[in-house]
Amino acid sequence: MTILSKIRSHSRPFAKDDKGLAVVEFALILPIFALLIVATWEATNAIAVKRKASLSAAIIADLATQGNSFSAEDWNRVSDIFDKAMFPYTQYTKRANLIGLRVDARERVTVVCSFGTQMLDENSLPEGLIIANSFYMMAATEVDYTVLYSGRSLYGDARGFTDMTFRDNAIFTPRISSAINCS
Repeated sequence: MTILSKIRSHSRPFAKDDKGLAVVEFALILPIFALLIVATWEATNAIAVKRKASLSAAIIADLATQGNSFSAEDWNRVSDIFDKAMFPYTQYTKRANLIGLRVDARERVTVVCSFGTQMLDENSLPEGLIIANSFYMMAATEVDYTVLYSGRSLYGDARGFTDMTFRDNAIFTPRISSAINCS
């Protein structure tokens, strides 16, 4: 009798008995489902934070262009709105910047005013918007997204999601006048 035939003869009673099969299948599938749930949770949060960062840039530029002037006091109020717009993701590091850009008759772009963390300059304006005698308010937001688990696993470096920085810009023109007075 060979080893293979001995294994077959001893395993015949188990071939017809499937009492523990569901438990074994569950034990094999559970880690895969747990990983899928955590990955879906993380991806959903990352998408939501990215979307809120983009929306915040548009909110900042929109609020800055609704009047004739914009001051440091207005910037403080807008910064508070940025924090509130990021709810419930307020634990992440956030930065915002707002600049007023004037394009003169010779199509030279100059920064008229700047508020917040310096992320934008006169070179940030796209070439297609460099139109003689125009004025723009340009906002930028950055949010540093930290994943639930980032680091080393038992098998080396973690793969998949890593910490990310979401950035977005929004450019608006003044609504009431041809330019915004910054102070």
